[in-house]
Amino acid sequence: MKNKVQSYTTEFRTKAVKLFLSQGLSLQEASQRISIPSNKGR
Repeated sequence: MKNKVQSYTTEFRTKAVKLFLSQGLSLQEASQRISIPSNKGR
């Protein structure tokens, strides 16, 4: 069974990157705040 791939809008991705950069968060912290998987297992 294949996993469903989640896609995000360009606007959402832009805001996520700004959050990550402006607040000095780790990737894991930023992904938790915006409720997306961090792909830690990859």
